[in-house]
Amino acid sequence: MRLGFKTTKVFAAVVAFTSFAISSGVEAEEEFRTTCYEEELPKLPFSTGLNSRVWCYREMENERLVFSPENNGEIRPETAMLVKADGSLEFASRVRGKVTFHRAPKNSFNPLGVPLDPESTPQFRRLLKRSRIKGVEKLVGFFHEHGKVDLNPMKLEAGVAKASVPAAALPWRGYWWPYSAGLLHTGAESPLAKYDSFVNARAPFRRAESQQWEADHQGSGVTWAGHCHAWAAASILEPEPKAPVFDAVTKLEFKVSDQKAYLSIQQSCPKIAFFGTRFDGDPGDVRDDVDPITFHKVLTTFIAGLGKPVLVDTMVDRAIQNSVISGYTMSIVELGPGRFHVSADVTLHLYDHERIEEPGVARTMLTRYAYYVSTDEAGEVVSAKWSSKNPDFLWVPLAPGNCEDQNPFIESRWTNEILKLPKAMNDPGF
Repeated sequence: MRLGFKTTKVFAAVVAFTSFAISSGVEAEEEFRTTCYEEELPKLPFSTGLNSRVWCYREMENERLVFSPENNGEIRPETAMLVKADGSLEFASRVRGKVTFHRAPKNSFNPLGVPLDPESTPQFRRLLKRSRIKGVEKLVGFFHEHGKVDLNPMKLEAGVAKASVPAAALPWRGYWWPYSAGLLHTGAESPLAKYDSFVNARAPFRRAESQQWEADHQGSGVTWAGHCHAWAAASILEPEPKAPVFDAVTKLEFKVSDQKAYLSIQQSCPKIAFFGTRFDGDPGDVRDDVDPITFHKVLTTFIAGLGKPVLVDTMVDRAIQNSVISGYTMSIVELGPGRFHVSADVTLHLYDHERIEEPGVARTMLTRYAYYVSTDEAGEVVSAKWSSKNPDFLWVPLAPGNCEDQNPFIESRWTNEILKLPKAMNDPGF
């Protein structure tokens, strides 16, 4: 018996862009109504300085477009979704710099984690003043033009269910760059010292000061704080650097770990889908607020359906341990009509505890989560209860983002130039 989304490959449209946003200038005339809302954010899996974000809803003939615009008004397919008149959903997913398009039937799990009816959502506040958004019609046309991979509804049945993301989507290994160690910015051979030298040799009148910014802003009084969330997001959204490169202008070699550091910093504040709440031990914090239904649907939707890893905080504690789930084996035992017990062995990928220059898949371990589930006559899950420990929260990086806690001197234009440099002569593959 199988559990989860079965995928029927109609046509998987793949857009091979490292960074992709739609911008066609201000639209001449708004034929349809667009209403935007400010969402009050929960405590996120990383410290961002953000306490809200904007979601917009555009009513059109036979469909509604839901999207989160960038600060400059641009919109990305990965942070947008079409809700069709029949209740089906069309959305995009980004893995390793490539965007695929998907379709799910009515009552399917919402992969963006955003309400389809914002007016009935307490943490949503309508924005009375709204700016014009760039490229909405172009985005809608983009969804209409590209074929989709269909996702079929999930049914819970007794047996064993296995799923794993494709090998090309497995998270790459990387260091977590703890704040207390200061290795990102300390010394002339640190990643940020070399980055500043590279940029300043090419743009002397716009000096990069990423090294000093990191030293001034990324201190912390706790030993567990660092860039583990940024590594996790980058290892899913971005292709892996696999060889050292050499810059003939500055005579600097950029190691694999240097390049991964830049990608991680760029993914310090990604746009995300967030499930659950972060437990800090504050009054009102709940230890088991990621209910098993959400856990089950997130794993089966993203891993089995979309072939995309899921991020998890495995510690229900003030400290955060961001890891990546790439697969699962679920043993499902039927206890009676509509009653099941699920034991889910998940494959966790962990960050490296030191700088490693060899490329490859992040190290793994297995952990088990278990829960009781009840279903209705149609086999849909209606209630569930943990019978084991539970994760603190789950999240999925959707697209690059930005916030005040992100080093402003690390720019994608310069990072991309570094990544495209020729291989260093001492690289075995040179």
